[in-house]
Amino acid sequence: MLTWDNLALTIIAEIASVYPGRGKNGETEALIGAGTLALGREPCKAYPGWGIVTPWGRQGVQMPVGDVAGYEGWGVGRISQEHGILTWRGGEGEALGGNGTGEGMGEEFEVGQKVRIWPNHACIAGSGYGWYLIVDGGDEIVDVWVRWRGW
Repeated sequence: MLTWDNLALTIIAEIASVYPGRGKNGETEALIGAGTLALGREPCKAYPGWGIVTPWGRQGVQMPVGDVAGYEGWGVGRISQEHGILTWRGGEGEALGGNGTGEGMGEEFEVGQKVRIWPNHACIAGSGYGWYLIVDGGDEIVDVWVRWRGW
């Protein structure tokens, strides 16, 4: 079973645009500055999309519990080479308004806001970065690892 404790690599992306009402059922969507080059090209078999948006830096949003395959919430639902689209995957709680509409819950993405994403494949996603900021159980950076390049 894939659990949240099995996930190590995360990527910080910036919200570049917000689209209220553009989703399948009128949910909000958001454009991020991370696509195939940042996250990898393969969607996940356990859940739809190319990554899961974590609660990091988002007021009132808690870590989900249970199996990653049952995740409901924000994820990277579509990608192109250099950007991705955050889409709502159902469920209650952290959605804009509980149903992605922006009414009631108060959480709305803003242009310039940073979001933290768990990509589907750490090896592919990690290969695009020159260094890794190492955190130890929280958000405090405890080390910087420089990626080896060359053969």
